[in-house]
Parts: sequence; C-alpha cells; structure tokens
Amino acid sequence: MIPGKPNGLSITADKIVDGKAINMGTLEFRYEPDEDILICDYAQGSWRLKASGGAMKGTLTRQDKTVFRRVDLRKQP
Repeated sequence: MIPGKPNGLSITADKIVDGKAINMGTLEFRYEPDEDILICDYAQGSWRLKASGGAMKGTLTRQDKTVFRRVDLRKQP
C-alpha cells in the first residue's frame, strides 16, 4: 500500500540472470476494482496485470497501443 493512496500499490521487480536476482526497479500501480486489475501508466507505456491465486498475467502496452510485453508469472513453492 501507498500512504494517502487507498488503491495504490508499489511493486518492485527483479529478473533472474545466471541464477542471480537483478533489480529492475519499482513502479506505482493503482487497483481498479471494477476490472479487478492493477494498472501502471508510465513513460514506456501502461502495465495491466491481473492476479489470481499464485499467478499474475498481463501486458505492457506502449503509448502507440502496441503490445510490447506479455507476462505470465507464477509463485514458486
């Protein structure tokens, strides 16, 4: 949660390279309850993520509406 932003959420992401975590940064998302998704609009485009159980799926769409990245994340046991 982000103080003063009831639907705000800060997410820090890492990527794994050669078995080691490398921090990619932190983004600020807002939760949209009507769509049940997390959205982050920033310079590179817009992240839209949906979490369900131990999984999260979504896209990064550029400003020109081109889907740049699709993600399918699963929590490790």
